[in-house]
Order: sequence, then C-alpha cells, then structure tokens
Amino acid sequence: MKSILSFALVLLCSAASATSGYESKRPAPQDRLFTSQAVEQTIVDVCSLLSENPKLAWMFANCFPNTLDTTVHFRYDENGQPDTFVYTGDIHAMWLRDSGAQVWPYVRLCAKDEHLREMIAGVINRQFYSICIDPYANAFNDGPTGGHWMSDNTDMNPNDHERKWEIDSQCYPIRLAYEYWKVTGDTSVFADKWIEGMTKILATLKEQQRKEGHGSYTFTRVTDREFDTKCCLGKGQPVKPCGLIASAFRPSDDATTFEFLIPSNFFAVTSLRKAAEILEVVNSRKDLATECLDLADEVEKAIKENAIAFHPEFGEIYAFEVDGFGNKFLMDDANVPSLLAMPYLGDIDVNDPIYQNTRRFVLSEYNPYFFKGSAGEGIGGPHIGYDMIWPMSIMMRAFTTSDPQEIKSCIDMLLSTDAGTGFMHESFHKDDPTNFTREWFAWQNTLFGELILNLIERGYTDILCGNEVLASTPTSPEELCSKVILKDQGIERLAYIYRPEGYEEQTLPLVLVLHGYGGRALDDGLRFIELAKEKGFAVCYPQGAEDPTGHRSWNVGYPFQSEYKIDDVKYLKHLVKYLCKEFSLSDENVFLTGMSNGGEMCYKMASESPRTFSAIASIAGLTLDVMKGTYPHPIPFMEVHGTADQISLWDGDSTGEGGWGAYMAVPTAISRIVCADGCKRYTREVLPSERKRVILHTYSEGKPAFKDGPNCEVLLYEVEGGDHSWSDRYIDTCLNVWNFFEKYLVTLKALQH
Repeated sequence: MKSILSFALVLLCSAASATSGYESKRPAPQDRLFTSQAVEQTIVDVCSLLSENPKLAWMFANCFPNTLDTTVHFRYDENGQPDTFVYTGDIHAMWLRDSGAQVWPYVRLCAKDEHLREMIAGVINRQFYSICIDPYANAFNDGPTGGHWMSDNTDMNPNDHERKWEIDSQCYPIRLAYEYWKVTGDTSVFADKWIEGMTKILATLKEQQRKEGHGSYTFTRVTDREFDTKCCLGKGQPVKPCGLIASAFRPSDDATTFEFLIPSNFFAVTSLRKAAEILEVVNSRKDLATECLDLADEVEKAIKENAIAFHPEFGEIYAFEVDGFGNKFLMDDANVPSLLAMPYLGDIDVNDPIYQNTRRFVLSEYNPYFFKGSAGEGIGGPHIGYDMIWPMSIMMRAFTTSDPQEIKSCIDMLLSTDAGTGFMHESFHKDDPTNFTREWFAWQNTLFGELILNLIERGYTDILCGNEVLASTPTSPEELCSKVILKDQGIERLAYIYRPEGYEEQTLPLVLVLHGYGGRALDDGLRFIELAKEKGFAVCYPQGAEDPTGHRSWNVGYPFQSEYKIDDVKYLKHLVKYLCKEFSLSDENVFLTGMSNGGEMCYKMASESPRTFSAIASIAGLTLDVMKGTYPHPIPFMEVHGTADQISLWDGDSTGEGGWGAYMAVPTAISRIVCADGCKRYTREVLPSERKRVILHTYSEGKPAFKDGPNCEVLLYEVEGGDHSWSDRYIDTCLNVWNFFEKYLVTLKALQH
C-alpha cells in the first residue's frame, strides 16, 4: 500500500502542472478508498493532452477517479474471492445499475493493473450475489442491515436497500461481466452465483412479460411523490402482453407510466445475447444460452411491432413507453438507458433512421422534459422536475454525435455548469447552475471522465483543447450537402445533393436516395455520403411532397392517395435532368435506391421509366397490385428485405388489410423483373452476417443492360427474421448497393433503352 501511495503522489505532482491555477478536489492520497496505478497514469496522460484547457484537465482529474476515491469498498469474502461493495455516492447503498456504470470506464485498464482487475471482479461477484438474494431489488445494503425503505409494501429483504423493479438493474451487471471477460479473459466470475443469477434473471424477465397474469411483484410506498409508488394496488397500469418486458420503474427510480419501457427493452435484448455467449462458451450451458437468445429475439420482434410511433414533425420515432394496447408515451428521460443513449449502450446503430428521428425529437421542445435556458439545454425528468437539466443527458448527446460543433457545445455546457465545484451534479437549473442537486454523485463524475476519453479516442482532442477550426468543419449531412429547390408541377420541391471534393474536373455518376413514408430528405442511407467521397459519385436526397394526409411521401398509388395528383415519376425525371446539368453529372450513370415508400417508388420507376436509371435498388419495398408489375425494358434490380418485416410483408398482402393496398409477395415481385430481364442462371449463397441469416439470391445472364454492356442481374437479399429497415445491422447495405450499381457504369452514350 505504501508503494501505491508513493506512486500516486508522484503522478499527482505530474497532473498538477496541467491543471495549474486549479486546486485538486480529490481526497488526499492516504484517504482514497482505492488506488489504481493504471487510472492514475491515465489521468496524467490525459491532463497532458488537455494542457491548453486547464479547467477541463482539472475537472477530468477530479471526476474520472471519483468512484475509486470515494465509493469503492474492496475486500475478499470468506472463500478468498474478490468482493467489492460500491456506494452510489452520497447514498451509502449499492445500486446494481450505478455500480455497473461507475466502474465501467476502468475495465479497459484491467490488463495493465491486476489490483484494478480484482476490484472489478469483486463488483461482478457482489452484483450476482445480490441478484441471487432478490432479483427484483434495484439497490442493496452491505449486509442484512435493513434500512429506511423496509416499510415499503413489497417483499423486502433486510439485504435490500430498495426494491424497485427495473429491467436495467439486471442488464448493467451482464454488460459489465461481458466486457470484463472480453478484456481480461478471466472466467472466474462465471461460477455458481453467475449461473444461479442468470437463471433468476431469465425467470424474472419472463414473469414480467405478463403472459400469465401480473406476476408476483407489487410495490407501494407511503409518499408525497407520485412517481415513488405504483397505482392499482402496486400493480401499475394494465398491459396487454405482446412479448415486451414490463418495468415497474425507470432508471431514474421513478415509476413508469406505461409498463413497457422501450429503452430498457432494447437494453435487455443486447444483454441477453451477451449472456448467451458467456453461457455457451464459458459454462457450456447451451440450454440457458438458447433460452436467452429466444427471449432476446422475442423482445426484439415485439419492439419492432409495438414501439414505433408516427410523429407529425419527425416521422417514425421510438416511443418511451407503451402498454401493448396501442397507447404510446412520447418523451425521454435523462437517465440511462434512455432513448437518446441507446447507441451508447450498443443497443442500436447511431445511424438507424428511426433512431435519428427519435434523437431529433428528444432534443427538441416536443419532448416535455427537454429544457433550455441561459445556462444550457438538455433533458431532465420528473425525478427532479421542471427546468432541471441532468448533465448525463448532455454527455449522452456528445456520445451519440460526430458533429464537432455539437460536441463543442456539450463540453462548453459541462464546463460552465459545475458551479465551480470541479464535479458533475445530478442536475442543475437551466438558468442557474449554482442551483443543483447532489453534490456527490459518482456515476455522473466517472461518466464525464469516460466521455473525455471517448472523445480523445475519436479524434476530438483539438475541440477539447478549445480549437475552433474543427468545430466549424461541416460534418452534419445538411452542412455537407447543397440544398436544391426545384419548382415542379406548381410546387417547390426540396432536395439535398452531395458532390464530393476532389472530383471537380470529372463528370460523376449520380445516386438518388428516397426516404420512407412520412420521412424527410436525409433520413435514410446517410452512409452513401461516406461512400460518395470514397468511390467518386454524387448522391442526392430528394424530399417527398405532402400527400392529402399531410405526410411527406412518394405517390405510388396507396388507396389513401387516390386524390393525390403529384406525379413523382415526372418529378424525378425532371430532378435528374436538372442535377446532371447544374452539377456536372453523367446522365448515363444515374442510379436509384430507396427504403419502404421509397422502395415502392423504385419499383414504379423500373416499370414506368426504366430509361432514366442504369440500375435500381429497393430496400424493404413492395410492388402494389396497381403498379401491375410489368417491365417493358431490361433493368438491373436489387431488393433487400426482411422476412419478419411487419410493415412491408415478405409474403405480401393480397387483400390490402395493412392499409397500403394489395401488393405482391416479395419473391413474386422479383420474379416479374427476373422474367423481364431474361435471366437464365440462379445461384443461392448464405452470407456471413451477425445476428441474422442473410441469403443472397442471384439471377444472372440476363439481357444486356445497354448496348455492348453487361448482362442484367437481379439480386434479392433475404434477411431471415429481418425487420422493416435498411438491414444495415446485418450487412453493409449501402456498400452492397453501390457495388451493384458500379457494375453498370458506362462511359459512352450507349444505352439500349
């Protein structure tokens, strides 16, 4: 211990030079509860990098080790195994969620510090020991001491500090254990308590799907806070079982309004899959692993079927809570898991179009708990109430963007709202950062340190040091693109086009990307911007006009568009001609892709105007019966479609019950194009893919796409169990589309059709 303290003193002196003018707020080395040489060295290294921003260096040095300095109680149990009890901060109890998040940023350093590795192993051991005691509890005492909340009307155990059922209380320990295993390779934490804990987690999650009634859990509390207890005699609002898992409380420890909390259900899916990998590889428990995977698949399917809502301003977004009856609560809370934080937890791709719509929603005035004032802007929640912003939401905003200006804004807010304390707080008033809650909240402190490390690793050190150059570099899609306003059929139509730099002397190919129903330009296929720069083509994102129901869309003949007079075939032809002339693009190398309603427009263009495009790729599109499915000219065509798509059904909808009108099964629609193209050869290939089985059906040796050009191919990517999306969680859809288009590039005006 003496050598560790000496080492810490040396490093403290090194870090002090980078934070000159600021006094360290850490406890003296001899008063710190736990010291890690790897953490101390990280502080020195980061402070050196941040020497141009001494306040940020000072705050990092205070915050990053705060969990170790003040909350970690490390020891060995009676069997000589590591055992670590972690306070949440000013409350001397161990929350499963908080403790898993508090030590998370240190896991990466375990390979450099055996003492740190043992401590984190002790956290995992303690978490699963606690889950075995009571899988419904969210927080525990350090032993069977009882406490203030023993009077709650629920099945309290003296080991329980609080017994609020929250899905994420079981997910955070799995997330921590999985990452620890991947970093260290140590399997000692996956012993009997792990197996017992996972067995209880599975039983609890299944019970809370409410398929066989409400289940054993109820909770009421005598309180003057509405969100500190449950209605209906502790059962909460009624739900309709649909595969989702009920969570009585949110990660803020506030009661849910509708029991199916969507961010936590997302978290459960990824956590169960991580647990399954451990159970199969480490424990050889294929039975439990299969149980985890089956439950994850069921919940994932239920999310797609129940969690998506249509917002008139943002299009399709994820609801915060639902009840299975069709009711949806549109909001977000600062605490993680949240809708905003889903990519941070690895629960969804940050570029997922529905997530991006949701992100815009939760960071807007349409979210009732988004607050904006003179001190800053961010998300709060009912836990603290009106006008109180949680720094955690500002951090999650920075974690989930690559826009330097947005990152800089987040860092500036975090630095200016510490009230001079050098630490993060639970929340602060939007107009007065000296009005804050919780002076000592270790999770937010360590999370701040994690964010700074993340931004350094992602290449934003210049922004952290106050460099304005990168902050002004355009990176958002709107900034990278040129806006095009084209008057067509009496109305102004909006589109965005990206023409990459470095190709000024070249006539480039053009790819059009069409959004889905109710969407907007730049909603979908943003990876094409990256590919355009790399491969040398221009990409345009047109926006559909508003149909009679007020939704931006493409007129493909839906029943409810019967009075809609806009001719989008005519508009797209007009747009292509205009873009090729104004942006020096090749009218011989124009390609079309789109998703959902945009995919339907792909089929319509292939049928009614094939000479406009050299090749077409539909994503989750369908062929309406009113389109007739006839193709007068050969056209290379590609479709990517999930077999579990609940909106554009793989097997079609012959009666039009879904509301889109009658349409063909996907294989039938594709067969029409295969016949028109005269394809003579068929191959089937199972592609390497994570999570879903993807089958590529290739129809080749068709008629020439153009005179002396390559023969037409038709590709069908069948994503088994795939949903209504770009399927880019399973394959690199945009790259596959471009690779397909690239086969049909021409250099001479030799189009056959």
